Amino acid sequence: MYENCTKVTSNLEIVHLNPGSESDFDLSFFENIREVHGYVLAAANQVDRLPLTSLRVIRGIVLFDLSSTPEEDRLSLCVAGNEFRVIELPALRGEH
Repeated sequence: MYENCTKVTSNLEIVHLNPGSESDFDLSFFENIREVHGYVLAAANQVDRLPLTSLRVIRGIVLFDLSSTPEEDRLSLCVAGNEFRVIELPALRGEH
């Protein structure tokens, strides 16, 4: 369904991935994503690796709220409660 997807025009929420074995669960479509307009959330996943290898930009037009109060708790990238060994983000660059 998401094959060759390079741009996400809203948020990218990667949550509760819990395959029986990774050989049965193909995450390679994540490798093509280059740009996300909203936020990226990776939470409660049980995979060995999350390959966001082409992700260059997270625009943060919409931010992820950690709480309902301070504005400092709004994030463009949130990685929490995962059981993977590595999240691959080699192309991601910070800009101000």
